[in-house]
Amino acid sequence: MLLTVRNLSLAYGPKTLFRDASFSVQPKARTGLVGPNGSGKSTLLKILNKLHEADSVEIEMRSDIVFGYLPQEGIVLQDRCVIEEVEAAANDIQTLQQHLKTVEDELQQLSHDSEEYAECLDRLGHYTNQLQDLEAHKLRSKAEKILFGLGFNKADLTRSCGEFSGGWQMRIALARLLLEEPDLLMMDEPTNHLDLDSLRWLESFLKSYPGALLLISHDRALLDQLCKSTLSIEMADLVPYTGNYTSFLQQRAERQEQLETTRKSQERKIAQTERFIERFRYKASKASQVQSRIKQLDKIDRIETESADRTIHFEFPLSRKSGHTVVTAEGIHKAYGPTRVFKDFSLEIEKGDRVGVVGLNGAGKSTLARILAGREPADAGKIELGHQVDVGYFAQDQSEELDKKQSVFEVAAGPPVRANNTHIRSILGAFLFSGDDMDKPVSVLSGGEKNRLALARLLLCPANFLILDEPTNHLDMASKAVLQEALQTFPGTTFVVSHDRHFLNPVVNKILEIQPGSVRTFPGNLEDYMWKMDQERSRENKGQVTYQSQKSAENPKERRRRLAQQQQALAPLKKSFDRLEAEILDLEEKIAQREVEMAEKSYFEQGEATATGVKEYDTWKADLTRKMDQWEKTGAELEQLQKDPE
Repeated sequence: MLLTVRNLSLAYGPKTLFRDASFSVQPKARTGLVGPNGSGKSTLLKILNKLHEADSVEIEMRSDIVFGYLPQEGIVLQDRCVIEEVEAAANDIQTLQQHLKTVEDELQQLSHDSEEYAECLDRLGHYTNQLQDLEAHKLRSKAEKILFGLGFNKADLTRSCGEFSGGWQMRIALARLLLEEPDLLMMDEPTNHLDLDSLRWLESFLKSYPGALLLISHDRALLDQLCKSTLSIEMADLVPYTGNYTSFLQQRAERQEQLETTRKSQERKIAQTERFIERFRYKASKASQVQSRIKQLDKIDRIETESADRTIHFEFPLSRKSGHTVVTAEGIHKAYGPTRVFKDFSLEIEKGDRVGVVGLNGAGKSTLARILAGREPADAGKIELGHQVDVGYFAQDQSEELDKKQSVFEVAAGPPVRANNTHIRSILGAFLFSGDDMDKPVSVLSGGEKNRLALARLLLCPANFLILDEPTNHLDMASKAVLQEALQTFPGTTFVVSHDRHFLNPVVNKILEIQPGSVRTFPGNLEDYMWKMDQERSRENKGQVTYQSQKSAENPKERRRRLAQQQQALAPLKKSFDRLEAEILDLEEKIAQREVEMAEKSYFEQGEATATGVKEYDTWKADLTRKMDQWEKTGAELEQLQKDPE
């Protein structure tokens, strides 16, 4: 067992988060931690990482276990460049490299025939062997691979961490954890600041992660893909389930149904017992039986069940029918200082279009949403709304526009909302405002609560063209389901920016991909788009070229000319491949010979020659890794070109 937690209890006044809860984590477990907002998920991870105290808890774990923790916020990075910050995760390697440098410096100051010199050589050999075992020569390439996967480019690696926004700093912290490979990696909403490409890369990376995962996420697709077990916070307890999130939902529904059946049976028996006690309480002949029944009632462990999840259905209030063309953008230019976002960009959205917007963070998704909504002007070009188009707009910072002096209910019910109070309260409840929460002033709400209120208000305002920028941020699963169903039945037109795959897929019928320097439109939903992207990457990675259109029209003469050109292209590749192969063989022979020499203790008693030899060995190892990568890439290109495309 990797980790065992027993008798966890924690309460804040009348609110109890955990009551004698227990759970365990197996090595290589893939566990999703789920529960409603405010149920204690983030608090549990903080307790495990000694950042929060429980009222009582017993934690057992192996003495050598290494924890890794990514919080939702509060990341602190050192004042150094990105690649150095990430590589700092490899503490063992960096410590050994520092020791090695210290020993090398000492050797320069010592006499070759002194005892201290011989001792330094022994230490030099020891540190060198340890670094070889840890594959220190691969550290830089591993760190770069992770950073590139999370969306950084080559130039970013030497920039200071302080130059990046909070979201990008979170990615740096995540990259550091992934390089460190702790035994138990705990992550609290790791996808909050990731775009679709980075999210999919992270998902793929974590599938082969060698340690255990404990994951909090509102990304249902991620939980389904990664998790093989689920830990659910229910009525201050931690209930384990097998399988991914979808399996958990089914099992939990079945468990709740069984508990409810058992509870009703228990209540009937209790009612019968209570009626017996009341009927015969004052009859002396039944006194012993009455006392026996009273004792039975006192000993009963009464079954409690969670209140059934309310199923809330509602529809967006449609303002009026719009014209066929909803919005037209022509020749749009937009830049922020030297950074160009759009150049001569045009777009037309028609009635009934359900546009999902994806792309790299910072590419211009939110900028385009603001321009279409009329909240930010383009530098050049024309935006024209169609006939009778009424825009409903939700921005990521929409909460800043709320009147902080009003109550939650007053904000939701303000003009132009025309819904009755019952409907307004129902919508607020769907977004986690209930009871006295509705009377709270907006000024005391958290950032997440303000965003949920802003979204709830939007859903009460009549519109026929909805522009939503990351609307699922700060929503729990139930609230997202309410919003998703409402969007699916909305008879108007939608433009939704989101990286939440499970949410976005069923609510769109075309995808707008915004990347730096390019904008492309794809028909179909998000799954269709991701399939097309996978096909594109597959062709790029394998160097595939499709000649099907050529084949039907190609005559023998053209075919001979093409094959001649193909052979001409093969010549330099073949030459490069053979040269790399020879260089690799030479390096492998040198490394093997040097390792034989280094196996002898006397090797580390040769003074400066030893230090020079060790450095030379490290250089060979690094060159071998680089040349092997080049050789494999060249071989793949050769293999593809040598195929006669039929």
